Amino acid sequence: MAADYAQMVAELKAFFDFSHKVVILVGAGAGKFIDACRGAERLIAIDQDAEVLKEFEQTLRSKGMQDGASVICSDFLDVTSRGDVVYFEFCLHEMEDPLKALAHARELAPEVLIFDHLPDSPWTYYTNEEEKVRRSTEVMMSCGVRRHEVHEGAQRFRNHAELQAMLASGGPVSMERIARFRDASDLVIPMRYGLAVL
Repeated sequence: MAADYAQMVAELKAFFDFSHKVVILVGAGAGKFIDACRGAERLIAIDQDAEVLKEFEQTLRSKGMQDGASVICSDFLDVTSRGDVVYFEFCLHEMEDPLKALAHARELAPEVLIFDHLPDSPWTYYTNEEEKVRRSTEVMMSCGVRRHEVHEGAQRFRNHAELQAMLASGGPVSMERIARFRDASDLVIPMRYGLAVL
């Protein structure tokens, strides 16, 4: 297990109550944090990756959360479903235009929740995403944050090969940066992330 997902789910649940809300989940992925959404009136999961959405649906079924849930394979900017909250799950920094994404979210729901990486995190250095994270955080903070929390966690790997497999999409820059761990084991890389409500 790379990150402590149970800890992160607990932090998310303590920060935001999804109960009885229609939740538009952007960046659904494989459903690592889906337990936090238990009790939602309806869940609309969005992701551009059809294969990942199959994993998400499997996760929903395994947790008995499939009733009242639907999945949409789409670019978020093309989504027209409305809800009580648009929840960006570790994906705002990946958006080509975070400002446009947040503006669209506000058209779909009265609340916007963001769970994402924060700048000055060793993890974003190794993933080669420092600039993306800096940009999305600046945009988020300029959009009227009502409540914000910062958390410190870690990514853990048994060895360099496991870390390398995780960061394959980071390209040669990531591979060069993690080369220092080539002979190391039981790796612990600090990860700074946050929660915000707009």
